[in-house]
Amino acid sequence: MIYVILINWNGWRDTAECLESLRLCAEPDFRVIVCDNGSTDDSLARLEQWARGALGPFDAGPPWRRLQGPRRAPKLARRAASDRAGDEWISLVALGDNLGFAGGNNAGIAMALRDPACDFICLLNNDTVVDPAALTALRRKMRRDPTLAVCGPTLLFYDRPDRVQSLGGFWKASLARGGHIGLGLPSDALPPVAEVERRLRYVAGAALFMRRGFVERFGRIYDGYFLYFEELEIAAQLRADERLGWCPEAVVYHKEGASIGACEAGRRGLRSTYYLAVNLLRYHLRHAPQRLPVALARLAWERHKLARLGDRPARDIIGRAVADFFTRTYRRADLAALLGPADRRPAE
Repeated sequence: MIYVILINWNGWRDTAECLESLRLCAEPDFRVIVCDNGSTDDSLARLEQWARGALGPFDAGPPWRRLQGPRRAPKLARRAASDRAGDEWISLVALGDNLGFAGGNNAGIAMALRDPACDFICLLNNDTVVDPAALTALRRKMRRDPTLAVCGPTLLFYDRPDRVQSLGGFWKASLARGGHIGLGLPSDALPPVAEVERRLRYVAGAALFMRRGFVERFGRIYDGYFLYFEELEIAAQLRADERLGWCPEAVVYHKEGASIGACEAGRRGLRSTYYLAVNLLRYHLRHAPQRLPVALARLAWERHKLARLGDRPARDIIGRAVADFFTRTYRRADLAALLGPADRRPAE
């Protein structure tokens, strides 16, 4: 059994579209847990309306021209976080507060692990659309190679489904920076699997497929980041005999940052800028304290670059992130006071 976990925060339209794509999945043996991070937009009721067929359609975006097949009935029931998932296809769990990426997913993981039939757990962003063959392809690859603990799909841009967003993540410790492998490549010109997996240092959190035994060993995703760096944290839990994988034939379309104000081109949202900066330092303190000076130098360089570009708000938010790190201040959903009006939506 595969358990797919979605986190929703005031994004029921994206979540409904993602669930609509999962209705097409050819994989017969999977269930979905939707954990709602304290939404204030009536998301729970809206998703129940979607399941009854009272809302929609949600299949008009660019990827939908590529998706086809019979759709399963969207059976949905509300569950408490302490419950075991029921026989319904979708369990809807109200968490009551914004617990961030790790906190929300940890609630779903705990529910999934209560089912002894659970073999794999897939953390899936709610702003994704899933190809019908993706889950089956991911499970097939994991079963063929017992050394794989975590595997990722081919992420394509939702608005440009012929272009790669990510095949996984690289990380250069000497520069304290990482990024997407394959960014911008044509979807019909993918590199060899061995080449990608040689560079792979983390699986992108938009669609992260994990073996049950691996998840059970670390128990909970470390929740000290709130947003970003969880992928590297998960990768840090690998044993020497475990590795990361990429499954090219598993395709997921991602709207990239729809829930947090990030963007692929142009100015990054201040919320994203803050968490990327402060969590870069927190990650290094936790896993590579000897490289903290490298991380600080990188942030100083980014502040200098932003100042030259005239982006004072972004420059200042990095400065605030560094100051918060040294004063042991960590802001979660209470970041709004530091942001401009366009960035004041709480993160998912």
